[in-house]
Amino acid sequence: MSRVVLLLKLALLIVTPACSQQPAAPPPPPLSADAVQQLRDERLPPAVTQGDVALLDQAFRTLHPAVYRYNTPEAWARRVDSLRQWFAEPRTRGEAYLAFAHLTASLQCSHTYMSFWNQPMPVHRWLTDGEDKIPFEYALTPADRWVVTRSAAAAVLPGDTVVAVNGVPTERIVAQLLPYLRGDGEDNGKRRALLDFRHRKQYEAIDVFLPLLLPPRDGQYAVTLRRGGRE
Repeated sequence: MSRVVLLLKLALLIVTPACSQQPAAPPPPPLSADAVQQLRDERLPPAVTQGDVALLDQAFRTLHPAVYRYNTPEAWARRVDSLRQWFAEPRTRGEAYLAFAHLTASLQCSHTYMSFWNQPMPVHRWLTDGEDKIPFEYALTPADRWVVTRSAAAAVLPGDTVVAVNGVPTERIVAQLLPYLRGDGEDNGKRRALLDFRHRKQYEAIDVFLPLLLPPRDGQYAVTLRRGGRE
């Protein structure tokens, strides 16, 4: 198999809907590198995060109609207690976001997830606007390879197949991402659809979760390609 390893400068592809009735307001300027780094490095104290755990637990048990559809009360209590213990130490925002996303995804409800749309503005901007996004779009194959469909990187062409990022095979990346994504029951169809990265919306799940689980190294991703699908 012919492979090319590339170091990619990171970018976020933004697609403007063609059906917009009015000119879109210009996006706010991206956060500075220092502001992004400060948000990433700051550790949240246990008094804050454990309070959030308690609030989320109460809200789900009181308001969510399917909290026990795929969890017994005992299993749910164990999940919450485990999260509470994990938050006994200060955690970064990224760690906290992933932990709450994992708990929320355990409900196995496609309508319940850690939305990156309605976070407080600094957190929303950090999650979605940070310069830590892969600079191409791809179609997810049944074998969990990524076939490039659109690219902002001259070295990556439509039709190329991404087989690894930072040395991690794409099928392993997909397996690591699935437990954080929303879907109904144990069928991963919805979750896999969320990882089919073609910017149907301004931001996609992989824009948020990939940098948290597999951050770039010195502002770059090392991408292993199969050129044009050729062996």
